[in-house]
Amino acid sequence: MGYVHYYLPGLFKGNQYPYVNGQLWTVPYELVIYISLSCLAALGLYRRKTFLLVVVALYYVAQIINTILHGTVYVSGFPTGAGVTMAFVSGLAIYRHRNRIPFSNGLFALSLVLMLVLLSVKGGSRFVALPVAYVAVYLGLLNPPRNNVLLSGDYSYGVYLYAFPIQQALIATSPTFNIWYWHLPAALTLSFAMAALSWRFIEKPALSQP
Repeated sequence: MGYVHYYLPGLFKGNQYPYVNGQLWTVPYELVIYISLSCLAALGLYRRKTFLLVVVALYYVAQIINTILHGTVYVSGFPTGAGVTMAFVSGLAIYRHRNRIPFSNGLFALSLVLMLVLLSVKGGSRFVALPVAYVAVYLGLLNPPRNNVLLSGDYSYGVYLYAFPIQQALIATSPTFNIWYWHLPAALTLSFAMAALSWRFIEKPALSQP
């Protein structure tokens, strides 16, 4: 279910990670999450505010036990499916308890610092779900000044879809783009340009069809 093919024969084989569409790695977990959420809603469990808190608490207990038993030997520097899933569940728990959890600059700063510290410590990614969720919710609820350029179209999907292969193409083109301060502006510029073209000539016309 949601199986993703990451490779094309011979493409990007000289890159450190020869993936074509590595950004799609979360898709199988997203399918599981949305199906599980539908089941929770159908069973009436989502309405029980304490249920999600119990799930988050049990996850943290399990990760503490996991760390005690296995240490951090097998922990990679990348997010895991369990971590992504629990960040989603933590976000649901925050939403269900939104009347009690403050929308606070101080709590955001604390969550951000805690998130950065946990991500910089080996094995810390196992415990980052809750602070990541609060940071994401806080940023999502901000209401910054409207930008006419960004409001001219919905470019988010295009950036998500094209950014990774563009980054891979840049790295394959020149070793210069292995250096982050050359890579970042080039990748951002090309990704937004491709997203704008995709919105103008593909997504917007498709959405306008009856």
